[in-house]
Amino acid sequence: LGCWDAITNALLDLLAAVFVFNAMQSAHTLLALLVSAGSITFYHLYDGGRMSVRLDWQFVSFAVIFPLTYFIGEGYKRRDFALQQLANIK
Repeated sequence: LGCWDAITNALLDLLAAVFVFNAMQSAHTLLALLVSAGSITFYHLYDGGRMSVRLDWQFVSFAVIFPLTYFIGEGYKRRDFALQQLANIK
């Protein structure tokens, strides 16, 4: 009986995660997904694949990680500011 409880709990957790993930999606998310997939497909199919270049992964990682860490930091600053404003109300 304990095994079935564990399986049921795992399935409920998975279902809750899928529900939350779907609730966070919007039209902008779908648009970004379509533009990304379309540009990759176009790049792959255009000109027989002769358009490829050797890309430095250090540049790619910098271009992804720097904005990501910046926006996470800004999110925490906004959260702290909102919590301070909430504390001032009380």
